[in-house]
Amino acid sequence: SPDKPVILFGGLNGGGKTTILDALQLCMFGPHARTSNREGLAYPEYLARCIYKGAIKPEAAIEVGFRHTVEGREDVYRLHRSWRRTNGACKEHFEVLKNGHLEPALADNWATQVEDFMPANIAHLFLFDGEQIEGYASQDNSSALIGAAIQNLLGLDMVDQLDKDLQVYERRKRSEGKDTAAQT
Repeated sequence: SPDKPVILFGGLNGGGKTTILDALQLCMFGPHARTSNREGLAYPEYLARCIYKGAIKPEAAIEVGFRHTVEGREDVYRLHRSWRRTNGACKEHFEVLKNGHLEPALADNWATQVEDFMPANIAHLFLFDGEQIEGYASQDNSSALIGAAIQNLLGLDMVDQLDKDLQVYERRKRSEGKDTAAQT
């Protein structure tokens, strides 16, 4: 129903259901996407592997359109993420159109903007493969999953990241101090 929008994709194994979910994540979140087949690859390497090996031109693209309403005003977005493999490297291009107009500033800051629509850290709770339901329903995994989702929603994961960043900064400062002392 319109007040409870749920979209289900059905099909045989190998029919492309997970590929659709991965494509949505990749288009929305780029390097922060949690796709099923990334397997710890660096983002440019992952993009290069997404290009069909038999393609005449070594390039690929994903485009997603959606509507977003804030305070009664509806905006129409179109995201276009494309990449091309040249000389062994893979270069990405990303565009955002809002209400039919190209928005370069919005594209440059998309990682921040998309968090208002769907935070990347919890997107897997909204875009998931049916095979993942067993993991979510498992008593062993569910408490950790719910805990992580609550931390992400409250922004507590950011506090943890800031703590790690401060520790790195302190180590660098101490190291610089030792180098300065050694030089004198």
